[in-house]
Amino acid sequence: MISHASCMIAAGKGKIKIRGTMRMVGFTPVQVEMMKLYQRVRRKSMQMVVVDKSSVATPGMIAGGPVPQVHLGSGETVTSTLQCLE
Repeated sequence: MISHASCMIAAGKGKIKIRGTMRMVGFTPVQVEMMKLYQRVRRKSMQMVVVDKSSVATPGMIAGGPVPQVHLGSGETVTSTLQCLE
C-alpha cells in the first residue's frame, strides 16, 4: 500500500495530499495518523520520477541510429537500450 500511495503522490506533483491518498489506498484511520507511515509514503514518493511517455524517445531512435543488438550462441537476440550520457 505504501508504494501504491507513493506512486499516486508522485504522479500528482504536489496537487494531492498525502493523508488523503493514504485513505484512498486503504490505510486505516489509525495508520493514516501514524507519522512513521506518513513519512515512509512521503519519502518514497520523493524518490520516484514520473516519466511522460509522449516526450521520451523510442528505443530505436537513441542517438539517431539503430539500437545495437548482440547475437548469442543459443540463437537468441538481445537488444540493448543503454546509452552513454557523456
